[in-house]
Amino acid sequence: MRRAVLHIGPMKTGSSAIQRWLWVARPRLFECGFAVPTSLGQNASWLASAAIRHARGDELSKADAARLQSLRNEIEDLPPAIHTVVISGELLGQSLRTEQQIGALNDLIGHRFNDFAIISHLRRQDEQAISLRSTQLRQGIHSKMLGGAPFDYEKMLLSWSNVFGKSAVRPRIFDRARWPAGDIVSDFAIALKIPNPPVTGSGVELNPSLRPEAQAFLVALAAAVREAGYSQRMTELGREYREFLQIL
Repeated sequence: MRRAVLHIGPMKTGSSAIQRWLWVARPRLFECGFAVPTSLGQNASWLASAAIRHARGDELSKADAARLQSLRNEIEDLPPAIHTVVISGELLGQSLRTEQQIGALNDLIGHRFNDFAIISHLRRQDEQAISLRSTQLRQGIHSKMLGGAPFDYEKMLLSWSNVFGKSAVRPRIFDRARWPAGDIVSDFAIALKIPNPPVTGSGVELNPSLRPEAQAFLVALAAAVREAGYSQRMTELGREYREFLQIL
């Protein structure tokens, strides 16, 4: 039996950077006794929808059932030297809101492990809302709401601790001033307790929040694009639009 580290986000807390590092560093992490399952893909957030369906008593989709079986096979085939399996999906923390749903996730994958660590970065709700708003604007989604209601960290952590145990839940603060070299990936490597971890982040922030003037510009651009007959999501404009976003 092994330990599972579940990195549960939530959204807009550096999950993309952590997931990219885990994916790229897989070979070196494997040498250190940590496995990042390839069957899950780079982002395991799809496990959240599978757990929600399982909690309702619904049959899993064929695709999810096949991926779960591939995950189980991959874990069973790991050599004895692998002591930890790392799974990262920001929607695990964002979407699994009840103990029943979290328990369903444990039911789907938990019997493969005898120990769990639940890692979550907690970000100031106002900063999280602004970052989410930036993502919406990049996609051309225009709404008067600024990222929705504040996320309830206390409820999230309590629900996870009631399923996996209080000692398993290990929240961390989303604050660059607290991280080595201001790098969230380095902070995550510390949370994993990896001795001499592989090279961490590139120092390039993924999905950074937009400046206020850039947000105002994208609101106006989104309205103009929709008036021209395009859909709600400006990302459908293609590669040129995605490259344009890089300069904002």
